[in-house]
Amino acid sequence: MVKRLAGVVLAICFAVGVAYGGVSGYQDLTRFLVNLPGWTAGGPEGVNMEGPQGKVVTATRSYKRGNQSLTATIMVGNSAMMAWAPFQMGMTVETPEVLIKTISYKGLKAGINYDKKEKGGGIVVQLSTQNPTAAFVINFEAMDYNEALKLLDHFDVVGMASAVK
Repeated sequence: MVKRLAGVVLAICFAVGVAYGGVSGYQDLTRFLVNLPGWTAGGPEGVNMEGPQGKVVTATRSYKRGNQSLTATIMVGNSAMMAWAPFQMGMTVETPEVLIKTISYKGLKAGINYDKKEKGGGIVVQLSTQNPTAAFVINFEAMDYNEALKLLDHFDVVGMASAVK
């Protein structure tokens, strides 16, 4: 399920978007996709796409530790708004299977979507409060969302927010 969600988010990134701010391309953003202690990481990758609908910029890096995986993606464009859409109302939903809630993270709005049974999900950090067309998304598998939040602390989301203004 988490892999499908990540695939959908990336497909949306390619489909529509309008980039803003001082980001000229994914190369500007890969510096924020740092190494995680104890994790094996692939090299950062990215996409710069421009078309009639505007410009989309994404930078991605995947991490692995045993059976756990994490994918970190910085996205600039309308795709970031779509990633934030499930959290727009600020509601908390909890069932025996799922937890969806919004939180504040380092002064930024963030949303958690967690599948309790599969022990996986995603965290979306909105990088701009004025215009939500930039987000940092981590998708994770085989871990509790609290562990994913601790891993989020390794990434400079405040620096990302400054870079996309």
